[in-house]
Amino acid sequence: MNFSGFSVVNKELFPVKAQNFLKYGACAVFSFLPVITRQKGIPNEGVGLMWTFFPLINILSYLFLSQLADKFACHRMFFMSGLFVLFTGIAGVCFMPDINRSETNTNFFKNLKTNNLTLQCKDKGMEMWACNDYKSDSPIRDCSYNYTYENVNSSCEMNCSFDLSENLNEINAKNDKKRKTSKVIKVQLNSSSTCVTENCVTINLESEEYDLIDNLSCDKVYNPKCEIICSVPEKTKSKTSLTMSETISHYQFWMILFTMMIMYSGNSIATTMCDTATFEILGDNRHLYGFQRLWGSLAWGIMGILYGAIVDYFSSGLTDKDYTSAFIVALIVMVFAIISGAFIKFKIPKREETGSGSVRKVFKSSKVLLFMGCILVIGGSQGCLWTFLFMVMEDVAIAWKPDFQSRTLLQGLCLAIGCFLGEVPLMFLSGHIIKSLGNIRTFTLSLVAYSARFFLHSFVVNPWFFLPIEILHGISFGVFYPNMSAYASKIAPKGKKATMQGIVKATFGAGMSLGSLIGGALFKMYGGSQLFFYIGILDTAYTIFFVSCHILISTRNKTQSKDIETNEETTDPHMKLGESLLLNGHSKQIDNKELEEKKKLMNEIKA
Repeated sequence: MNFSGFSVVNKELFPVKAQNFLKYGACAVFSFLPVITRQKGIPNEGVGLMWTFFPLINILSYLFLSQLADKFACHRMFFMSGLFVLFTGIAGVCFMPDINRSETNTNFFKNLKTNNLTLQCKDKGMEMWACNDYKSDSPIRDCSYNYTYENVNSSCEMNCSFDLSENLNEINAKNDKKRKTSKVIKVQLNSSSTCVTENCVTINLESEEYDLIDNLSCDKVYNPKCEIICSVPEKTKSKTSLTMSETISHYQFWMILFTMMIMYSGNSIATTMCDTATFEILGDNRHLYGFQRLWGSLAWGIMGILYGAIVDYFSSGLTDKDYTSAFIVALIVMVFAIISGAFIKFKIPKREETGSGSVRKVFKSSKVLLFMGCILVIGGSQGCLWTFLFMVMEDVAIAWKPDFQSRTLLQGLCLAIGCFLGEVPLMFLSGHIIKSLGNIRTFTLSLVAYSARFFLHSFVVNPWFFLPIEILHGISFGVFYPNMSAYASKIAPKGKKATMQGIVKATFGAGMSLGSLIGGALFKMYGGSQLFFYIGILDTAYTIFFVSCHILISTRNKTQSKDIETNEETTDPHMKLGESLLLNGHSKQIDNKELEEKKKLMNEIKA
């Protein structure tokens, strides 16, 4: 395995590595923003709409400012301005207000009935859950929202009937097909451990006295018909959830939106200018871009764990998570990121080279169009993950264990595993992978990884199982991003590298916007797990389309290559002599153009 170029020390790249490490370390706090936004009172579909809007702002920054930077050769000015704007946005998040929601007293529940209950004994008590087929005389809280409670315990009685043919062991069940009734008495129900998520009610019975049939085994799962009757209806004090139309009528919503818009726009322009400087320094070794970018991934994982741990520590005993400490640390890291950015060298193209290439001609290639489609699809997939993954993790964690206390730490570990076991090693190897497989096969590999990642996430019940799945983040995003940036630099005309990087990243941003928009709608209709399942289907469909198109292009190019070789072999030697004589005449320029066109065609075939 030859990692050519790794052993060559380029001192000009040291500030680039430091910048990636520090800036991405500060930006690791971005992963918690969707959860923070929901905690402040914005509904799930509102979060999706906001993350639809943010990439659109990034697109304007990518396209407009990158062209200005190329035109006036002022890349450093835009880069440093982006870092300062990013710092301002992160500082503003610390002061984002909550949306005022009225508190109401709501019955916990009076009577809960179901004909399709799942019942299971556990070490610390009995857990039961009912999906779709349940009725209650009063509303049950949504797991997605935070509540405070009064009189949290209520004495209730639960009556269940079991089908012995399904639940007894084989010996006792042979001759007994009757239904018998078992009663669980003196049940203490805690409203903080009872809620609805994805149309399922989950209840943890904290202290029970069982009068169950002797033959029932406590380690099995049963499906009885049950009825719970509470003697004293429990009251809860809860914050009412808002509709989207009610949300946008609050000034706090617009303050949150504007603050995050500033933060994301600053990050987008700083990232584009830094990538442009990196490729100028790398020159022909553009495939080694991933080796520079992995320092950002390393910092993302380290800081993700740190942010999750300190948030859980400073939120101990609080109803809501307090993220202030994480953003203070991010601001400190950003100060050092700005300092390191001042040492990056920007090699400005000469005036005569600037604007000499036509970007429009690049997009006449079918391979480039498929490349842009791939960016759009993967952008949508990554946007869906960045916006909704932590929200889905929270919902799954609450459904699995309603009093789950380590949600933020779990999210930090998710970032760490995705970075240390996925993104960092794959970015380190990305140069070798791209050189060995080529750009197209590498894109295909990333598409397959995204499809698998979404399908696996959609089936998670235990929240800790999210962690090993995130190793696929390396094959999906860790290989894709360097490949995308390197390919954009490869096809860019002279003097238009920042513009091409801007177009490619704008397309990625457009995909993220679509992913957030579609994801928000699907999340509202079907829930988070089903959302991931449907996105997995879309990714699989485009993967098949992408591979099929490239097979057709390859077949067509081979046919054209054979035709060219046949024409050259059957050409009359006297005609070749005539052509050589004509080169001395006025048709010399025409023949040279034809030769150049042939060379271009052959290069396309080889690619």
